[in-house]
Amino acid sequence: MVSKKFIICSLMFVCLFSFLNGETIKDGSLKAPGSKKVILVGKVSLKNPIDLEARREAFKTQSILQIMSTPDNFYVVNDKFLSMENWADYGETFFFETKLEKDNTFNLEYFTGAIFARTNGYFQFLIPASVTVHVPEDAKYVYIGNFEYELDHALRVVGFNHYDEYSKAQEEVNRATGKTVELVRAGLSFE
Repeated sequence: MVSKKFIICSLMFVCLFSFLNGETIKDGSLKAPGSKKVILVGKVSLKNPIDLEARREAFKTQSILQIMSTPDNFYVVNDKFLSMENWADYGETFFFETKLEKDNTFNLEYFTGAIFARTNGYFQFLIPASVTVHVPEDAKYVYIGNFEYELDHALRVVGFNHYDEYSKAQEEVNRATGKTVELVRAGLSFE
């Protein structure tokens, strides 16, 4: 029997991986968010690129199991149910449709990063965000900024900056929707 926690974790991962890639999304193809939802617009970038050549051989195999841990249990995930086609690459604008909490907030705990996703879909790592997004009433497209991380060789965060690139994001969301829409800056509370 499949546990409730496993189903919830699986749905959470599907939601986290449903970022639409701003660079490859066709002009005019981004649809307005559904009822009681918003589209978060932002970017995750790396201060220094990941040294892929140093890791290439280790990631040619598909035989790695992904372990997801929770405070009281762990689950082994060995399924390819997640589509990587729409993942936003580092430094690309993403569009993420989500439902807000009753107080018009969204808690963004972490981003999920990946390398060699086309070769080995199992290797992902977490990048902490620890931010509460405060969304103005009636906003549909909400800008959350550029989260720039500096990672060490083991892909651990050793530095962080948050940048406002609102003008570029406004251009991207207009291009993606095919019309001029109002992009509203969110209030952010970093923990």
